[in-house]
Amino acid sequence: MCVIKQLLDQVAEINFKNFGKVLISQGILLYVTENVEKGLKYLIRYGRVSLDLNVRHFAYSDFNEIEAISRGYHGTIFSAKYFGRKVILKKHNNTTDIKGYKALFKELCISALVNGHPNVLTFLGDTIDPETNNFIIVSQLANGGNLRSYLKNKTTPEDVFEISLTELLPIAEQITLGVQHLHNQNIIHKDLSSENILMNDGIPKISDYGSSAKIDDESFSLSMGAYCPSYSDPQAFITAFFEPSFASDIYSLGLILWELSSGVLPFSVFQDKRCLGLYIYKGLQNEIIKGTPIEYSKVYKQCWDIDPKNRPGLDEILLKIQFSKGENKTITNNIKEYNNFLSNKVQSL
Repeated sequence: MCVIKQLLDQVAEINFKNFGKVLISQGILLYVTENVEKGLKYLIRYGRVSLDLNVRHFAYSDFNEIEAISRGYHGTIFSAKYFGRKVILKKHNNTTDIKGYKALFKELCISALVNGHPNVLTFLGDTIDPETNNFIIVSQLANGGNLRSYLKNKTTPEDVFEISLTELLPIAEQITLGVQHLHNQNIIHKDLSSENILMNDGIPKISDYGSSAKIDDESFSLSMGAYCPSYSDPQAFITAFFEPSFASDIYSLGLILWELSSGVLPFSVFQDKRCLGLYIYKGLQNEIIKGTPIEYSKVYKQCWDIDPKNRPGLDEILLKIQFSKGENKTITNNIKEYNNFLSNKVQSL
């Protein structure tokens, strides 16, 4: 019998019949009570999903040097030390109502499901702040920051970006392998961007599953949630009842592959991203940077197809990236000139 089920059975006020099923790691079925609010609060604060996921529970008092480093839609990210080891603490913004509990429960389950891949940020466990009773997810601290800052550091004071193919292509391949791992678990990330890919010793690691969905389990919503418009499937802007799909992640991945070769945030000239979808629908795309391998640029452009059915699969993307590895040169992009070019192109549409 599931450990969590045993714990819940001991709580008299919780009716353990007709439960919704949540699929988690190793095929274990975790049952969440009809009285969802009581059930989730009990699971998270007392039973802890970690008992079934073999995930470590940390004592909050063992963390020190806790410092906020970023704030987002889903929560606040802190750096901390655990007996000298640097880690990340993610504290959800809202754990005071059922919506907040469901969000953090979902992220915990997805983090555990995808754990163990070299291109996914390592999920270490959980802890609880005794002062606020906030549930906190503990993860590996990537020492190289996010991919956006990593690429920015390759830009000279004159706004010229340079990257060698011997550096670019392995990063592109590893990001694609990370996305493939998520999809193999039937998980759609829904918020892939260079800010949600962290660099650790030069190795990219996909992170942040606050918006993610598991497509074979209705307990994990497919609604859009938070997303970055610059990387979002244009179908989100032009389809009335849009639901993200694997192809939505492919679109975002294609933009990240382009960003690796350009050093430029996609569609950075747009101040108001609300109109971006219309321009993409009218034909606006980022331009291929001179020196980009032909097969590499072909495949990321296929990822941008307006029709999701025409976008390539991850095996094809990996094949084109690997095919390009024989080339050994450096790509250079004058970012100021590129942005001026794209601004003029936008005005012509």
